[in-house]
Amino acid sequence: MILHPRLRYREIRSFSNELRTLSEVIRLERLPLGAIRDRQARLLRWIVRYSYRNVPFYRDSFQRCDIHPDQIRSTADLDKLPVLTKEQVVCNYPHRMVAEGYDSETSFRCRSSGTSGIPATYLSDWATRDANFALLYRARSLFGYRPKHLECIFTYLAPATRWYQRLGFCRRIRISLLQPLEDSIEQAIRLRPDVLYSVPSYLRTLCLEGSERLGALPLVLVVSSGEVLDPKTREILREGFRAPVLDLYGAAEQPYVASECPLQSGLHVNMYNTLIEVARDGEGAAPGETGEILLTTLTNRAMPLIRYRMGDASRILPDECCCGRHGEMLDRIQGRCDDFLKSRTGREVAAIVVEAAVLSNARVKAFRVIQRSPSRLEIQSVGKIEDEAAARIADSMRQALMDQRLEVEFRDVEAIDPDPSGKRRVVIRESW
Repeated sequence: MILHPRLRYREIRSFSNELRTLSEVIRLERLPLGAIRDRQARLLRWIVRYSYRNVPFYRDSFQRCDIHPDQIRSTADLDKLPVLTKEQVVCNYPHRMVAEGYDSETSFRCRSSGTSGIPATYLSDWATRDANFALLYRARSLFGYRPKHLECIFTYLAPATRWYQRLGFCRRIRISLLQPLEDSIEQAIRLRPDVLYSVPSYLRTLCLEGSERLGALPLVLVVSSGEVLDPKTREILREGFRAPVLDLYGAAEQPYVASECPLQSGLHVNMYNTLIEVARDGEGAAPGETGEILLTTLTNRAMPLIRYRMGDASRILPDECCCGRHGEMLDRIQGRCDDFLKSRTGREVAAIVVEAAVLSNARVKAFRVIQRSPSRLEIQSVGKIEDEAAARIADSMRQALMDQRLEVEFRDVEAIDPDPSGKRRVVIRESW
């Protein structure tokens, strides 16, 4: 292993950090909830002071609110601080949102998939990135996932393979969302993975189109993330793939926020390096009351997020889980749930395929796709999509819907307005 050509110091340190995080998390889960919250409060005081000193956006924001970091002593004081929105992050990135001494070359960079219609870039210091990867492994391991298993991820991103994956540990193979669905099914059958991972809408489409063949795979686990997993879709996945379904709650902003308990009693909150608030109009909701989720990252030195609006709703459950792990529990996420595109023949195409087609071909500030009729799509964008990119996007849409006569219209707009609920949907299918 020492002589392996892909072995690098950065990767060795990451692997070591991940192992240490796993040990610390297991120890943390055994502590009383009060002790876990005390640890969170200490990290909160640190990240608030750090952000004030090192991030221009927070320094100006605190001063406008006449708040000094020393006034934030616990989660009860967070109401004094303003809520952070994705639009503010996009407008202030990188010069005012990234901490002094960090940049995209020295940090781990993650670009959002644009599921709100507004793509954004987020940075993480490497220690936090390593911890998040360990936490994601921990969530899977509770459902039977082990380092020997092969995971197929349906995505349009293809990061480099790490050295231990080449040795057969935590192997991940990415299958493109932009290829025809039948090709994706055939590729998965050839690979015979142990785990399937994607957003629930795409997994649902896979299951409905190829359940007889994919259901024969010896799957250990199906991982759903990135969208709301509704009960009906869960049942379709569980019966079609004949495997347990894990609901992961995370985003580009913070890859691991919460994960489902194997007992399906709710989602275990990541209290290791994250703080979750449930708020109404920026103020803490009453215990058990549903509100919007606000995220604070407690250890990320590169690009801290304080009271960041996730765009989802839920509630903190009143009781701890009976599985024996200590910590807060979130109820089922009530978030953005996009429409499917639907062809003339009734074929459904998940929103993530639309997002992949647009974002892999064009750089836009925001976008939305509206299906006006079975034969007509309108793609609205903030920022003009060049003719060559528009042609590639239109071809992808026709291929996905298996309709070469599909009319795709591109329209420049000044802004993508949210729905009356405040949510942003990337795909809207009008009634017809």
